[in-house]
Amino acid sequence: MKICILLAGRMDPGMGPGTPGISELVRALIHCNDPENEVELIETAVLDQQFPADVTEFDGYLITGSSYSVYQDLAWIHHLMDFIRSAYAANLPMAGICFGHQALAHALGGRVAHSTRGWGAGIRSTKVVSRAAWMTHGKESSLNLLYMHQDQVEMLPPGATLLLEDPFCPLGGFSMGETVFGVQGHPELSNDICGAIIRSRLQRIGQDTANAALETLKLPSHGDLVGKWIVRFFLARGIKQP
Repeated sequence: MKICILLAGRMDPGMGPGTPGISELVRALIHCNDPENEVELIETAVLDQQFPADVTEFDGYLITGSSYSVYQDLAWIHHLMDFIRSAYAANLPMAGICFGHQALAHALGGRVAHSTRGWGAGIRSTKVVSRAAWMTHGKESSLNLLYMHQDQVEMLPPGATLLLEDPFCPLGGFSMGETVFGVQGHPELSNDICGAIIRSRLQRIGQDTANAALETLKLPSHGDLVGKWIVRFFLARGIKQP
């Protein structure tokens, strides 16, 4: 099954040499949760206006995180919104992480805004309020997810089902049938990398918020579980059953 990573952002320059890029982290998340190597990943940098020539070129799409906002008036973001709508019309599965989650909601009729709650950073306990068919791994009613965001989905698209929520981010994950799966958290990050991002954005986040976020990183995070859900989401479409 060929899945295209739509790269929508890059790591902060202040992260230093040797820090894995966003696509490397996403690849690692998928590969370590796909032991049979049933998902082949190909990458294209949509933030550089590099899009597949045809939406049906791949079996599905995974939209990464980004420091951009989905409502910015940028040519590549407008192109991405059109691409998402075309993929949805073609019934192709799309998963989104953070910015990708917001992009799916925004393109398909939801609303995304700069949150009045400020920065959401570090680990938060996230409640599983509903289970999609592919969420077969793990029976926890809540899980610890890593977050790094200012924008939030404030209204889900018509027909969407809420999957994940927490008090800071009430619309933290959603699905639309078997075609869309979005999650606000960052399952691809490790606690150490999340901590490094927080420190690199200290002036923007603020010392008090950063300190509180860093303190949460003493907890274990459950990103691999969400990684399993993403893999299962793609494979469950029947193109190639696990």
